[in-house]
Amino acid sequence: ANWVIDADGQSALQTQNSRPSLLCSDIDVNSGTSLEGRVVVESFNGDNDYFGFGLGYSIDDNTNPDARWYLVDWKRQSQPFPFPCEDGTAREGLAVSEVSGIPNDAEFWAHDDYTCSDLGGIQEIARGSSLGFLGWTANTDYVFRFEVFSNNILVYIDDILEVN
Repeated sequence: ANWVIDADGQSALQTQNSRPSLLCSDIDVNSGTSLEGRVVVESFNGDNDYFGFGLGYSIDDNTNPDARWYLVDWKRQSQPFPFPCEDGTAREGLAVSEVSGIPNDAEFWAHDDYTCSDLGGIQEIARGSSLGFLGWTANTDYVFRFEVFSNNILVYIDDILEVN
């Protein structure tokens, strides 16, 4: 992925369609943390991929077999893909998944823990209440808010509680 950070450090633009990637920040996400931000997905020739956020992700988790963090992502349209180890389908809509270890691309794509990978996996744990099976719309502003607690994550989009 290619990320371009604005001079003020307050916004970023991903300029390249890529494999799963994360833009990391030094924001500490602990119990009691509330984060809010605006997202606009520009349409790149009708692309319908995911965009999302990693909560609790540490900079070295891509190589940490003991990593545990949460992925909040939103897919524009359902889309199958034939991966080498297993075929997977990315389902349209907003989801929260628990990520453990070092998942492969197919596991990120399908929100699943495949047997062909023993380094980690992903388990989808919730879908949005109204956007769980509805995709995002290109060139639309969305305001995301996350409230993180020791045993729960609240996800709001445009002030509507989607995941509790």
